[in-house]
Amino acid sequence: MTDTISQIQAQLGALQLEIKDLRAGYLTINRRYTVTIESLRDLTSHASEAANLSSQASLKSVSAAKNAVAATSNAVEHGIFSAVDFAAKSAEDAAEAAALAAAATAAAASAAAVAVAHQAEESAILASASAAEASKIAAGAAAEAIKISNQASELARSIRAKGL
Repeated sequence: MTDTISQIQAQLGALQLEIKDLRAGYLTINRRYTVTIESLRDLTSHASEAANLSSQASLKSVSAAKNAVAATSNAVEHGIFSAVDFAAKSAEDAAEAAALAAAATAAAASAAAVAVAHQAEESAILASASAAEASKIAAGAAAEAIKISNQASELARSIRAKGL
């Protein structure tokens, strides 16, 4: 009987040690999980912010393209034909900047979506939706900037065709 009690006590001691090891492992995993979730939350937030800033850059590029078209028209009106090509090139560069900003917006929105796939928090989902909307705005702005740039280029070509 004493041997049986000793065996039971030894088994209980072994189980207690195993439970202690499992608890320590759980705490380590839980700490790592918490750090990972915080990192994903930060990634989502930063990606959303990057998407919104890139979207704003696209809109500014549209404004720059419009100003370049106005400068092209103004140069034509005042007979400053050497400025026409520079203004048209500015519109082209603004359109390219808008396209690059739209690509950056899409990349940031994609990063936000990946982060959301790894965490199902409402704030991450909202940030990803905001990034997706910013991407849509940036793509529209890039298309508009390209259209405006094409107008400036066409104006410059028509001036050159007239031999001015």
